[in-house]
Amino acid sequence: MRPPWQPLCPPPPSNDCGESPVLSALGEALESPEARAKRVRLAKREAFRSYRFVAEHLGEEEAAKLFANFGRRREGRQRGSTNPERDGELLARHAHLVEQATSEAERAAAPRKAAEAVYRDHGARFGNSADALEKRLRRLLGQGPRERATDAKRALEAARRRPLTEPWPGGDRN
Repeated sequence: MRPPWQPLCPPPPSNDCGESPVLSALGEALESPEARAKRVRLAKREAFRSYRFVAEHLGEEEAAKLFANFGRRREGRQRGSTNPERDGELLARHAHLVEQATSEAERAAAPRKAAEAVYRDHGARFGNSADALEKRLRRLLGQGPRERATDAKRALEAARRRPLTEPWPGGDRN
């Protein structure tokens, strides 16, 4: 009879109380500073044990290279606009036209008129054509709520990563 399959390497050791549960945003917000400190301590301990396990099997240099790659940012284009000057000009012209608009038809035509005015003033410096500028402006206008949501997520993430000694922003220490 054939023996049961066993992995070549045993799994890395786990912490004493089993796996730590993954907390939701609300769970982290309601977590006490002491509980958060304990959770962070357990996570650091597990990371160190994992590193020792990898170093034991791959060697110290390979383990250091592997763990250094985990902290690197993904390569690619930087976030945000490639031409913030163009975007600001388009949004300013659009806001001016919307303020002056007296009917719904004028408000609907404001992106086209703003793009044509920017193209007339700046030429191809801001885009290939007035149509391209209008498309960009409409994307910027439709991006508002999504971008605000992204900013709110970034602020929440920054608050989660705060030092343990600081209270939660906008509230008590919980």
